[in-house]
Amino acid sequence: MKPISVLLCIVMSVCVATAPSLRAAIFEQTEVFSGIPNLEEDLEFQQWNPDWGTLNSIFIQLSLTANGGAYQVDNDSGTGSSSDVSFGANGNLSSSDVWLFNGANATIFNSDIIAATTANITLTGNDGDAEVGGTGNFSLQGTDYGQVIGGEVTSSGSDFVGALWYDFGGRSYLGSGTFTLTASIDQYTTLGSISGVQQLITPLDVEGFVRVTYDYDGPGPFGPAPVPEPTTLILFVLGAAASYRRVRVGPDRFQFRP
Repeated sequence: MKPISVLLCIVMSVCVATAPSLRAAIFEQTEVFSGIPNLEEDLEFQQWNPDWGTLNSIFIQLSLTANGGAYQVDNDSGTGSSSDVSFGANGNLSSSDVWLFNGANATIFNSDIIAATTANITLTGNDGDAEVGGTGNFSLQGTDYGQVIGGEVTSSGSDFVGALWYDFGGRSYLGSGTFTLTASIDQYTTLGSISGVQQLITPLDVEGFVRVTYDYDGPGPFGPAPVPEPTTLILFVLGAAASYRRVRVGPDRFQFRP
């Protein structure tokens, strides 16, 4: 194909490529929390403004990381036992501004998100705890003592909000304001089949985030992305065409060269 023909094809392609278009996109908001359980933090998010375009879905994610701390037990019963013991944190979300139901009308995070370290502990029956003056006191040694040291564990959960619940009963994800999600993070322990023990807890640290993602079609909250004007690109291409010159390379043969 001759260079001029190629350039004309480029001009036509520019016109098509720069034509205004709307495509699916996402608007993601993330708020973080941290502290020592038990804790509650109110996290604020922007509502979806209908002027921004068509809202396709709302996706909510809760991520929780527990780290450190210790869970120690001293058996004061006369019976020994062995069981998996867990230590960490559990979390959930609540709100009085929006509904947290999925497409099946079930509660999002209908069970807590749990981030915990689990270890097997074997305890003998009470050994008397003479080293601390008797059974009534907590002993950190002996065969009737065990512990779980908290490691760094992350757990998360997520779900889509059902479309029925976007704007219902005075609660709404839609508008030009904000809504609040409350992250509730509590200390979490399980002893399994172990009973009759004294417990000592060294608090752990928690951190995490809540993320709300809107999938949409339209200009979005930041407006459409800037696109070069077609006329500017066309002039550039035509200018490039004008810089070519015809050169004889043989009888009745020419080439276009810059």
